[in-house]
Amino acid sequence: MTETTSKDVLLNNLRTAHTRLYTAIDELTENQMTLPGVVGEWSIKDLIAHFTYWEHRAAFLIESAIDGYREEADIWKIGSVDDQNARNFDDNKTRPLTDVLADSHAMLETLLSLIERLPEQHLVDPSRFGWPGDETLGERIAGETFGHIEEHWPDLQSRLTRRTRR
Repeated sequence: MTETTSKDVLLNNLRTAHTRLYTAIDELTENQMTLPGVVGEWSIKDLIAHFTYWEHRAAFLIESAIDGYREEADIWKIGSVDDQNARNFDDNKTRPLTDVLADSHAMLETLLSLIERLPEQHLVDPSRFGWPGDETLGERIAGETFGHIEEHWPDLQSRLTRRTRR
């Protein structure tokens, strides 16, 4: 994963990952975007909803760093990652593609705005927030955002390659 040593690097990596993602899917039809099989039964649309769900978590972490943690708003502590992914898939599988894409674009803008507000020191101090391990807030944001897109890029690339062979 790309290093996140500063707010500028984090912002740039986030913009770059989303530009790469949106460029890759730009010419796809709605049918191609909703065809299952990218990751298990997930379509590209489902994968984008998956990214948005976890980017929402990154936004929550940033808001917690700025305004203080609110346990009642922490929906990510309920169930395992697999349970959360399944619930998110179920919540989004019948949503229109246009809504899922609009949410993705809106979440990117929210993240960029929140990161701009965040003091640089909050991103790089591993002891600042008291979670286990040596991970900084910058590393956690990276893992939930552009790092997550990088993680699933081979799945998406495989689907795009299969599309161009048809």
